[in-house]
Amino acid sequence: MSKENRETAISRAVDLLKGKSKFAQSLNKISLIKVTPQGVDYWLEKGAVVPKFAPYIERVTAEQGERIRMEDLCPDMPWDLVAELLADKTRLDV
Repeated sequence: MSKENRETAISRAVDLLKGKSKFAQSLNKISLIKVTPQGVDYWLEKGAVVPKFAPYIERVTAEQGERIRMEDLCPDMPWDLVAELLADKTRLDV
């Protein structure tokens, strides 16, 4: 996916949550790692989201009626492998 498409996914997510402040507040309700409006602004400028936030973004956007997928936010991340590892928790026991 091109940087332009990632930027579109991030922008859609922020718009759906009605701005950077409300977007950050929504993420902070479910994430242990806090996000600031300035952090959201940085993501918008860079056209990239830190992958650890992508599942949270997918969740809060789905709750608003339009699911912005992790794969669209961070297409370089091997989400299929992540899902497989999470589904098979015995493989995570080290």
